Amino acid sequence: KSISSIGTGAFSSTDDYEDARVFGYSGKVKNAAEKAKRKFYDLGVIEKQLCGRNLKWDFNRTTGALTISGTGPMHSFITSQDIQEGVDENKVIVPWERFKREIRKVVIGSGVTSIGKGVFAGMTLNEVSIANTVTEVDDYAFYGSNLVSLDLPGSVKRVGKYAFTQVQSITLHEGLETIDDYGLPHILRSPSILRIPDTVKKIGTQDIWSADWDEVSANPSIVYGKKGSYAEKWVQQNEHKMKFVGRTAGTAKMLFFNETSGELA
Repeated sequence: KSISSIGTGAFSSTDDYEDARVFGYSGKVKNAAEKAKRKFYDLGVIEKQLCGRNLKWDFNRTTGALTISGTGPMHSFITSQDIQEGVDENKVIVPWERFKREIRKVVIGSGVTSIGKGVFAGMTLNEVSIANTVTEVDDYAFYGSNLVSLDLPGSVKRVGKYAFTQVQSITLHEGLETIDDYGLPHILRSPSILRIPDTVKKIGTQDIWSADWDEVSANPSIVYGKKGSYAEKWVQQNEHKMKFVGRTAGTAKMLFFNETSGELA
């Protein structure tokens, strides 16, 4: 706040600071950052602990828990341009940036209606609790978080692109309608079992991850659902087209378990 002047080219590009970001208060610092085409983060906003128009965040260092409370949607922390250029989860800047390495648990409180783009990307999380008021998990929300498991409430209607790509296991509930491209955790790490709710009407492109192609071949992923559901049609259309992501390239097989008849197809 005490800065009175900033010289010309203070934030200009150099090889060593090509991806530098500028934190400061609106005014001269912001103007200089924008002239140098740097991403600017307003400390005045960050210090208010806001992560949505009517949402606040709080971090408890004793428990390692980050709590989001209030009403309405969360802000997004990556832009459409970021997505086009390729998201680096290690460079997503959030209001709780200085606590990022200490956060192990996230609590999304009742009243929150959406989880913003990139909001928890690249964070090492042990536990996430999502209230049943949340209706959307936006693109890259938990990208690269390496969360072991997650129970997604039935209030969620849409899962965005790459939202849970590196989450190891996820439980979906009736109410979910749309899963965008790569929104699922690589159709879980092969071999895997996933139940897709009957309410799902759209699933984008997904893939299977494993370090061992033989494992994928011998243990195909199994998708559970009811006969005639969208899940069954989706498996039939994609059972030999799933992209295998690992040490070698290839396509992987999925199987559909018919909950109506109890048969594996």
